[in-house]
Amino acid sequence: WADWIWFPKGHGWADLTDHDGKVFPKLPDLWASIPITVCFLLFRQIFERTVACPLASLLGVRDKKRVCAPPNPVLEAFFCNTSKHPTQTCVERLSKEAGCSVRQVQRWFRQRRNQGRPSKLKKFQEASWRFAFYLFAFFAGLAVLVDKPWFYDLKLMWEDFPKMPLLPSQYWYYMIELGFYFSLLVSVASDVKRKDFKEQIIHHVATIVLISFSWLVNYIRAGTLIMLLHDASDYLMESAKMFNYAGWRKTCNFIFTVFAAVFIVTRLVILPFWTSSKMSAVTKRRPSQTTKAKTCGKNPKMATCGTATPPLTTTTRKGTDWTLMGCVVPPTGRGHQPESQIGRRVQRATRRYPHAPGNPLLCGGTTPPKPHLSSLHLPHSSCTTLHFRPAILVLQAALLIPGVLKST
Repeated sequence: WADWIWFPKGHGWADLTDHDGKVFPKLPDLWASIPITVCFLLFRQIFERTVACPLASLLGVRDKKRVCAPPNPVLEAFFCNTSKHPTQTCVERLSKEAGCSVRQVQRWFRQRRNQGRPSKLKKFQEASWRFAFYLFAFFAGLAVLVDKPWFYDLKLMWEDFPKMPLLPSQYWYYMIELGFYFSLLVSVASDVKRKDFKEQIIHHVATIVLISFSWLVNYIRAGTLIMLLHDASDYLMESAKMFNYAGWRKTCNFIFTVFAAVFIVTRLVILPFWTSSKMSAVTKRRPSQTTKAKTCGKNPKMATCGTATPPLTTTTRKGTDWTLMGCVVPPTGRGHQPESQIGRRVQRATRRYPHAPGNPLLCGGTTPPKPHLSSLHLPHSSCTTLHFRPAILVLQAALLIPGVLKST
């Protein structure tokens, strides 16, 4: 939990204390998700009985009447303690112990297995509950983010980090999402046990950890955007399950096709290549004037970092103005560069544009002077490097866990 791992240089956990009427996320705030979890569990029971059951009848979901196996202590003990699928040798032995024929023993085990199998109505109720929440969460997330500037310009997602005050809408969005996944983790034992039971538990735990982690380090803006991306496809998947249980095959296939397209775009394109790339770009953003002055004052080599130098500007083929000598070197995204390399770049650019105003060659010079490192502003991160790349890398890697687990 060292400051240098999770925050930019010069910032730390002390910046997340409330001041001047601004509220910041804290660890005790997460306790609010516990009563929300209880409310979700109670509301789910009401929803499944009052909404899901009538909807299932409307769509044609029917429960088949299953014949219960007759009571037999010998076969029941073998079924519960040994195996649900006895071999032929065991069937012959059990027929002698129970005093019935081999055919009757086989029929009893088949009826007993079907007796404990969940019905389509039960599966439909669970899918409809998740569909209702994901649909609500997606449009509620849109309502929370649609008026925020970082929803349209992701570079603003890290503006003034970590001193980004908490908004009430962000607080409730986080607590509701966290409470819902807590309720899923609690109810997974009583829900229909599927083949991916262990993967479901890992998925819910990973989601809870990620939501809590992003809350603690004030990754609120990034967290709300990522939760919105995840909810964008989940309600489509649950609705496809509902129509599958109802026997609407064509509708199910169509919705599942839409779900697959939305899932690929949101989870495999936007999240890793768009949202996460903007998260990495925070390490390259231009520092504020206060931070720049503070850092330049500590470094003797950067003493003239804020001084003005007569610029030599020109226009590239794309029409972009940049400074050859004195201020900004065309950004290459390489961060710090050796002084000799910068000098060679300036010389090449000066020879390439010999008629640019201010070129020393026009003033009778033979070769452009080699600029000193202290007279140059390097691209964005030169004066101040934000030393929290480990945190960004950890978050980027962890953000893919829920999507990958859920896709399996």
